[in-house]
Amino acid sequence: MDIPSGTVPLDTLPPVLQSATLHSLLDDTARGVAILDLAGRFRYANPLFCEGYRIAPGAYIGVPVRDAAPDLWSQLGPVLDEVCEGHTVTFESAVSSSSGPQPSLPCGVRRMWEVRWSPVRDEDGPVLAILGVTQDVTERYEQQRLAELRGLLIETASHELRGPLASVLGFAHRLTRSEVLPAHEAEEAQLIREQAEEMAFRLNLFLGASQLDEAESDHGAHTSSEEVRVDDLLEREAEALRARLPHVHVEVSCPDGVTVTSDSHLIRQIVANLLENAARYGSGWVGLAAERDDRGLLIRVEDDGEGISPEDQSRVFARGYRAEAARQRRADGQGLGLFIAREFAERLGGRLSLRSEVGAGTTFELRLPSPASQGPRAVA
Repeated sequence: MDIPSGTVPLDTLPPVLQSATLHSLLDDTARGVAILDLAGRFRYANPLFCEGYRIAPGAYIGVPVRDAAPDLWSQLGPVLDEVCEGHTVTFESAVSSSSGPQPSLPCGVRRMWEVRWSPVRDEDGPVLAILGVTQDVTERYEQQRLAELRGLLIETASHELRGPLASVLGFAHRLTRSEVLPAHEAEEAQLIREQAEEMAFRLNLFLGASQLDEAESDHGAHTSSEEVRVDDLLEREAEALRARLPHVHVEVSCPDGVTVTSDSHLIRQIVANLLENAARYGSGWVGLAAERDDRGLLIRVEDDGEGISPEDQSRVFARGYRAEAARQRRADGQGLGLFIAREFAERLGGRLSLRSEVGAGTTFELRLPSPASQGPRAVA
């Protein structure tokens, strides 16, 4: 590599970087730390850095990185000039503990390190040395990898299940409309249809949770934007709930032609989850209404159930949380519906809230902004 002009000689470092006191402090840090001269030679490396890259302690001083840690040099070498010119470079490195006394890295264990190389300058600005700081990110890396595998598994399973499930639903619908079946067989056909509809709903619920996990691993997710006919959307979701739960009376109130510019898929999932929750914990009646005002669109879902206690109201949107009343009633559910609904509402730039009184039912309100005030956004 060409040594940048105007830098200090390669065989010297500022006294502060050679200070025994500084090295003693760095020896006890929770991250790996190394100091290189501008020729890419080790001038200091603390025990954690040596351990991570299998560098023999005490035998590296003055040794080029290419000789002391070939794996590290394969990544550092191409960007060393860039760091010497004053730029900071970060990359991830896989390290396998295949040999040597490394207490925290048993033989054969593969770790992921995030390595940041930064220029060290004096007060006047010239680059004097190169500072490397490493952090073990194996856990984060494994979590991302597991999230990707989980998402792939759910996506594949849902794809394989949708075809057979659609067939079951189709035949169940035909059977329930048949006029030649005996009464008891018609009841059984209706049960098949209801259970198939329930399976479809649960499948969509798990897919919603998977989408949220993907958004977290990607540090955000984007939504689509389109003009949505709110009255049609509410009627379709109400009819889907009636098909699955015929004993529940769903009352829809929405002016004709109401629209909103947003993501129809996410709105449908929010409304479906709120309807399911109202049907599950209500007493047989669900109210679904929408209206526009100067702040945007407001969708309300009401039930005539037992209501939610004040202490539970602050926790009902938590992932996996189920109120004590629900557990006592042994109601089905995994505590995902309301969690997904609120996360999707925030992703749309909106807000999901509730009003409830014990013994007087519960009302959930979804507020979506108008495009003029705020459109769909990404949420990390």
